[in-house]
Amino acid sequence: KEGKLNVIVTISGLLDTKEEVSRLDEEEKLKERFALSNTFSNLEDVGHLQVKVIRAVGLSPEFIGKRNPFTVLQVRNSRVQTRPDQTIDPEWNKTFVFDIKDVSEVLEVAIFDDEGDNDDI
Repeated sequence: KEGKLNVIVTISGLLDTKEEVSRLDEEEKLKERFALSNTFSNLEDVGHLQVKVIRAVGLSPEFIGKRNPFTVLQVRNSRVQTRPDQTIDPEWNKTFVFDIKDVSEVLEVAIFDDEGDNDDI
């Protein structure tokens, strides 16, 4: 049986580092950084990728009580993860931001078990 991972992805602007988003401060920084007057100040600034990991549903029920699922997100060499949750229907509601230097970069998303064996769920 296959499960689902719900995420929200938005692409715009560029942040200095990947980090959990503090909405108001980050929005102000982005408005200033990408103001029309700064258009050609740094041509390597492609933007940033903001990903909100909401929840996973329908994970394999044969592992009830044994699994602690967590989500790993990776863009190029930047990797972040959610905290393990002791349910087969975890809710994380975490937002992460990645710097994007090339429009062809790929977001990889995987769910793993925090039991030390690193099996995909």
